[in-house]
Amino acid sequence: MPLLQVDSYIFFNLLCFFIIPLMIKTGIIEKYSTYPNDTHSGIINLYIDFFKQIYRNTVNGETPPNIPIWFLLALFWCKLCLSLVNKYKLLIPIIIAFVIVTVHYRIFQLTIGNSMMAFPFFFAGYKFKLKPIECVPVNWSVVVGILMIAISVLITTKNGSTSMWRIKFGAISYPINIMVYYLNAFIASYGMLHICRLFKPNKIITLCANALISILGFQVLFYYSFQINRCGESISLSIFVSIIIFIICVLLHYLTLKYIPFVLGKEKREE
Repeated sequence: MPLLQVDSYIFFNLLCFFIIPLMIKTGIIEKYSTYPNDTHSGIINLYIDFFKQIYRNTVNGETPPNIPIWFLLALFWCKLCLSLVNKYKLLIPIIIAFVIVTVHYRIFQLTIGNSMMAFPFFFAGYKFKLKPIECVPVNWSVVVGILMIAISVLITTKNGSTSMWRIKFGAISYPINIMVYYLNAFIASYGMLHICRLFKPNKIITLCANALISILGFQVLFYYSFQINRCGESISLSIFVSIIIFIICVLLHYLTLKYIPFVLGKEKREE
């Protein structure tokens, strides 16, 4: 059901909505934060100002309170379009036209344009699943993966930076850059799937991978409260702090899964 992504999207944004103003009031959030940081305002006024900024960001298609999980809303639109295509075949031309228009005019509101930029990947994953990967022997996965990623790097040096968040297809002239972008993205994805294929038997990696959405949703609280630059120029300290935050986010995931699983699209397990 598409609404499961909306549940998670609302939960993680509400989490930020209630916690970030408290961080602002206590002065935890740094001045370079994208949010207001007037510690002299009353807490009620901070919540009101924060809500107004969230509303403006939503209308203008800018960042939500919990920036990393914007893709959940995009995933909702992708699933909705796929459901319509599967149910009403006559809507296929309309969906294709909708993808072209929203991407061409860069419609950022509610991440609609971003999701339509992602829709070809979503549709390909639904249609072909892991069949293109499984046709290659596991022993060749490393070779194929490295080769595909190397090709992707070479294409990237020509096309420049791209961004699904900003609906940016690269530096090559339009519309060639769109074709180059999708070709490169599929090549890179194919390569990464082959590399990740090698880690599938590892239980620890699988355990962390299952917590990916929660890791993205919870880590933003640490981003605001413990800016990584506080570690100074110590790379080892930065890595250590990142690992600790990662572990805490995984633990929070399983606590959430146990007590409020519906926000992650899961049913509560019987004890």
